Amino acid sequence: IEVRQLIQDLSAERTVLLSSHILPEIEAVCPRVIVLERGRMVADGSATELVDELGGETYVTLEAVLIRDIKLPEQIRLAIENKLEEEQEAERYEFTIAKERLEAERKEIEARGEAEFQRIITASLSDQFLRFKGIEATQELATSANAKTVIVGSGKDGLPLILGGN
Repeated sequence: IEVRQLIQDLSAERTVLLSSHILPEIEAVCPRVIVLERGRMVADGSATELVDELGGETYVTLEAVLIRDIKLPEQIRLAIENKLEEEQEAERYEFTIAKERLEAERKEIEARGEAEFQRIITASLSDQFLRFKGIEATQELATSANAKTVIVGSGKDGLPLILGGN
């Protein structure tokens, strides 16, 4: 009651800003009430006028409340922490499964590409083409500083036989 009297005494000479969610306190001390919603004034008047504007309803519906600090019993606190840890573990497991599925799909696509590459290459390789490539490689080796001895026509399938390499 002393605080109420102090507020009333101060309000005779000054504007007093009182922030409260306790409606009986507001009605007992404040001749004028301003209601703010998300930083904007949504109502202004006496407590009686505001109740009349609401159609006689004397309650307020809270759509969202920010709770800053709650002291829970230790057993409840531990149970909540355990549940949160289990939920995080389940999410981590689901993430791992999704990641592995994507990796399996990537490997499958890569394998299909490699198989298609091999099919195309195998279809285009002929004995004549392989001999031609062997002759080209022999020519390059013959001009290389590393080539020692090249015997033409002595290898398997008539390809050159290269001797003397280090």
